Amino acid sequence: MMANCYATGENLPFGSVIEWLRTDPVHRRMPEFQDQWLSQISRIFPEIVSSRPELLSTAPLKDPWQRQRLFEALALAILAGGRSRILFIDDLQW
Repeated sequence: MMANCYATGENLPFGSVIEWLRTDPVHRRMPEFQDQWLSQISRIFPEIVSSRPELLSTAPLKDPWQRQRLFEALALAILAGGRSRILFIDDLQW
């Protein structure tokens, strides 16, 4: 999977992560995730709610613990499937 960050996309937080979540290997495994993690991922990837409307809605990220939960959910998504992965991020500042 490959995702890019561009200066023109700077207003889209987590744009590259969202691109990555849409890839087939990751998207295919999402139904296996627990609802608590899918709810967190839905903060930046609302398409999940269209297929799983029963998920709890989440409040906007305001507190550090909420960001931590989101990052935990994204880490679980990265590790899903038990295969080794390399994540290379270039131009993340964009």
